Amino acid sequence: MTGLMGWWKEILNQTKSFMTRYLIAANLWLIFAVVTFLGRTYERNEPARYSFFHAGRWFSAESYTLLVLALVAVSAFFFVLTWKTRNKS
Repeated sequence: MTGLMGWWKEILNQTKSFMTRYLIAANLWLIFAVVTFLGRTYERNEPARYSFFHAGRWFSAESYTLLVLALVAVSAFFFVLTWKTRNKS
């Protein structure tokens, strides 16, 4: 019986570890999304083009918004994983 209880405690410890990893990953992806959103710089008129802090390639308004939404979606995915692996005690 103690072997089974030890195994169960190990599973719970791994779950808490995964929850922490997912929470850290979710927050990092959310920070990336916020920095990307705040780093949008207007580069050109007609057609409107944006860049990331005046660096790299230019993006259309739709593609830049899609990039930010994709980062938010990845963050939301990790928040859902955090919620699913939480300790329900």
